[in-house]
Amino acid sequence: MRALIRYWRSKEIICKNYVNNFWVAHPYQKVLLYIRDSVILEDLKTCRFVIAEKDYLDSAQNMKYYGIVLDTVTKMVTVPNTKINDVICCLQNILVKKHLTA
Repeated sequence: MRALIRYWRSKEIICKNYVNNFWVAHPYQKVLLYIRDSVILEDLKTCRFVIAEKDYLDSAQNMKYYGIVLDTVTKMVTVPNTKINDVICCLQNILVKKHLTA
């Protein structure tokens, strides 16, 4: 998968992978759909990857990534208040403890 990500990036396709998942971004939905259909899916088929039924192939111009919202149209990254509160809670717990476990 990393080889495909590297290849797509060399074609100036904005993409990111995590374990066995990945996403592709573009500010224009028509271009994103073209990239998905003409590049990504064709390369996956050529490399004999199996696309499971549960895989999400719909196009979206904003998506959640680790709880953070990425908007490819406005080029904005938004952190929801729930995520901020969760991080603050975790940091407060760390500050209270004298020892942390892995």
